[in-house]
Amino acid sequence: MNPAATFPIPAIMPAPLREPFVHKRLVFQSLLCSWPSMALLGMGRPAQASMWVVGCVLLMMLWHLNQKNRLALFTVLVGCVPALIILRGQVFPYNTPMALYGLAMLFAITDKTLFSRIWNTELTRYFVLFVTVYWLICAMYNLDYSSNLKSMDLVLSSMSLFLLSTRRSYLQTAMLGIALTEIALGLGMLPQSQRLGMIEVTGEETGGSTHIGNPILVGLPSAMMILWGICGKGQWLGLRGNPILRYTIMVAGGALLFLSTSRGAMFAGLAALTIVFFLDRGSRKDFAMAFILGFVLLSYGVTTEKGEYALRYITKLTDENKTLAQRTTGRLEQWVAIPAVFVDSPIWGHGPGQGRQISQKYCGRLLAWHNLYLHFIAETGLLGLVPVLVFLGAVFRKTVSYWRVHGDPMPLAAIMGFLVTGMSVNCLDMTCGLWLGVAMTAIKPVGYFVPRVYEVREQPPVAPRSLEEAEA
Repeated sequence: MNPAATFPIPAIMPAPLREPFVHKRLVFQSLLCSWPSMALLGMGRPAQASMWVVGCVLLMMLWHLNQKNRLALFTVLVGCVPALIILRGQVFPYNTPMALYGLAMLFAITDKTLFSRIWNTELTRYFVLFVTVYWLICAMYNLDYSSNLKSMDLVLSSMSLFLLSTRRSYLQTAMLGIALTEIALGLGMLPQSQRLGMIEVTGEETGGSTHIGNPILVGLPSAMMILWGICGKGQWLGLRGNPILRYTIMVAGGALLFLSTSRGAMFAGLAALTIVFFLDRGSRKDFAMAFILGFVLLSYGVTTEKGEYALRYITKLTDENKTLAQRTTGRLEQWVAIPAVFVDSPIWGHGPGQGRQISQKYCGRLLAWHNLYLHFIAETGLLGLVPVLVFLGAVFRKTVSYWRVHGDPMPLAAIMGFLVTGMSVNCLDMTCGLWLGVAMTAIKPVGYFVPRVYEVREQPPVAPRSLEEAEA
């Protein structure tokens, strides 16, 4: 090698940014909206609980609207999602959470940067347009605007997290708000709920008897709490340096997931955590600690009345005294019937928004399709199923690329959790939108490392020490 040759210094070198921080003020605002509301729910006053959380969230949104802080507005709203969903339909119209999200989204898209983040990204534009057109077709076909309107819940929820990912500090704050609100929700519903997430409130307050909630509305966020606490040592919650709060959230998430008896949420969490276990070596110590804490907690939990009921319900799948149809709560009939449903109309399906009627015709039960993929096969045939699979496949590929570049398996674990959840519910709701939203942060990531550019300089020639060295 000629010693007089020049050696350029690399032009781009990765330089770590300051660790994103949690906006404590916004966390406090989320807790101010959700915790008193959940206390009222625990006292059997769902109407007052709904008025508190909706009123407080609206006031906080108006404050941030006046301050023109769009991401702070989304942070508080997303942080209160578990409380808003469980109380929807109490006092205020059922679609009040969607209206709040719609108001926030209208405010967000007035900012050119946030609007271009959604519209100029091919996958998100495709997703928003496809779901919006699907809902409009359902509404026109059935002459009912509410037909599959919950599909817009999925869009608004997931796009909110996608927008928050432009600033990791706001995203972390929102996810921490979700976890703390979920803990309040569990504590509020625990005294009067056998299956956590579903309660029956009686008395003058409700004018009789009222059923509130669904176990999977507690189960899915609880599974996310465990995932967020373990992956990256809690970096997605902004708790990398706070192990006490991080383990508290993980233990609480495990307890709430168990008491919810939601097997779909358990399988989704298991799939996501399996991805993290194999792809994030640094988290394996946390897995060991979580396993020990979970074993101790489960050993105590099954000795209580609620724990015994939860264990008995979860193990219903192996109960020989029940039929397979009873064990799967109607899902088996839908799997058995779907070949006939597909053969009768493979291309167009049997009509958008007609899922319940199709189930009644082929399964004998007026029941929504408890499966994302069967739902689109029944309603829209291949014409609807293929675009859904193409989109999910594209998001999956993006999450794999994100993991390879950044070494962070969280988006990949999230899309895996969403895909598994789609095997037990149709996923057209805000809770599933949280899973999909975390996965979609990999589409246009804002990472923890940025390229830092250095000036390219050439080293001066080095004079040879001897004649032989110069000839070489």
